[in-house]
Amino acid sequence: MSTMGDVDQQAAASTSPANGQNDETKEIFAKKISETITSGFVTLSLAIGRRTGLFDVLARQQEPRTSHEIAAAAGLKERYVREWLGSMVTSRIIEVDTTSDSPRYFIPPHRAAVLAPSGAEILRMAFSERVVHLAKVTDDMVECFKEDGPPGLPSSAYPDFQGWCQNVKGPMLDSTFIDNFLPTVPGLVEKLGKKN
Repeated sequence: MSTMGDVDQQAAASTSPANGQNDETKEIFAKKISETITSGFVTLSLAIGRRTGLFDVLARQQEPRTSHEIAAAAGLKERYVREWLGSMVTSRIIEVDTTSDSPRYFIPPHRAAVLAPSGAEILRMAFSERVVHLAKVTDDMVECFKEDGPPGLPSSAYPDFQGWCQNVKGPMLDSTFIDNFLPTVPGLVEKLGKKN
């Protein structure tokens, strides 16, 4: 798994003059910033889809369904589901079939495996919710930058952080520690499985 340091190094390498940054124009950079901002909004929509269970509902569908059918299956308001589906379609995350009287939405199988994952792969989508948590403390973080501001933020300042950790820890533990690490110790799984 990549660390934040790895990400920083990769970002630095991708923006070095050797990679063509000397050819960058104002228009090219402005487009990059616009795409970054748009991606932020899409990330929030991903978090909504994960927390409401909409991705799970769509992943279980055997055929494209209308916004009314999807909302009913998820136990949610159709109006909000329809707006969310629209944002996901324009982001090219969810597909729509417009050949019938009402639009019908679906997720191709290869995308469903990413949007409604299991095991350790759940971490990728879980981080969409982490962005939501960080957004809630933006104002407090700005205060930390000031010379007379607080030295930092306590973990209690991040709402729902412990709950988020709990939601991702279980699947990760099952798929990495139990399934991958324990079997590397000869006889350990058998010993742990024995009843006293």
